[in-house]
Amino acid sequence: MRERWTRATPRDYAPVMSISSTVRLCGVVVALLAGVALGQFKPTTYRPEARAVFGQCKAQADGTLGRSYQCPGLNASIAFLELPATEPEEKILDVMRGGIAASVQGELETNPTSLTLAGSERTALAMTIRAPKGGKAQAVGHVTVAKADGGFWSYLCLADASRRPTIKDCQRVLEFFAAHGVPEPIDLRARKPLEKPLLGTRELVVPEGCSFTAPRIELGRIQCASSFFTWSLLPPEVDLTKWRSENTAMLAKQLQQQVASQGAVLKESQVDCRVMGQPERCFQLSAPVGKARFRALHGVTRVDRQGFQLVCVQSDTSEALPPVCNDLLELVSAVAPDAGTPDASAK
Repeated sequence: MRERWTRATPRDYAPVMSISSTVRLCGVVVALLAGVALGQFKPTTYRPEARAVFGQCKAQADGTLGRSYQCPGLNASIAFLELPATEPEEKILDVMRGGIAASVQGELETNPTSLTLAGSERTALAMTIRAPKGGKAQAVGHVTVAKADGGFWSYLCLADASRRPTIKDCQRVLEFFAAHGVPEPIDLRARKPLEKPLLGTRELVVPEGCSFTAPRIELGRIQCASSFFTWSLLPPEVDLTKWRSENTAMLAKQLQQQVASQGAVLKESQVDCRVMGQPERCFQLSAPVGKARFRALHGVTRVDRQGFQLVCVQSDTSEALPPVCNDLLELVSAVAPDAGTPDASAK
């Protein structure tokens, strides 16, 4: 299948590449937050220097990017995010904030702050999770990131707000992450990229002239000159409506900054769509960019218990969604066909 070319110039396609980086960041954070349900915690072997801090904690995979720890009165995680070194820490934290807000039970409040960990001052977010409708604080903690070769480390800890000693325990956990890394003898940087683009069990078509990257089973991207398509697996228990709203707000905020450099204003709307063949409501973000039109269509759905997030992006003059999106996202016309008009396909 060949990607359709239009009369838009290569200069008009340039915003797609930088926008791809924004969507990729969201996808990486989605993969981190998705986790892997193990059913039962497996016995954990900690490194000797970690036993004093994590000896009473249970560990499990946090997707393929990280490890999470359930300890008395607190929950913590460490992950390695494979992102370009040029990504601002504040931007990564903002995307993480949106993902956490869409995943937790209750309402998330955050405030920018800094933490001194392992002798270095780090940009961070202070977090409070409250019962719905501004209720009592249930958990407090911090999330921070640290630049490293090939990406960033993320450290997160949330403590039971009613148990003050556990708040200090969170500080010990974050200090250990920053000073020593993963408390288990595990290399989170080791990975084997997928050899073909898979969405669940479905193999996707890569149009001629396009490329794909699928660094983790939870996410992937097919990139073309004037369009791209990304997919992410979501946690089975996530509220899809809340997730779609939070992630669209993140995308809109980041993408508006980029299309603004072209003198454009991003327009946001909700449209009828099909996501993996199922009727849904999608968010559409669009703006004129040079001679072309930028459009991003963002949809979520659930198949059995598995959640999926899909984003289709194009910068061209076509009204149709590009082939790169594999017909997994489809716009549904708001105009019903005339009942008195014969169906041409029936002839």
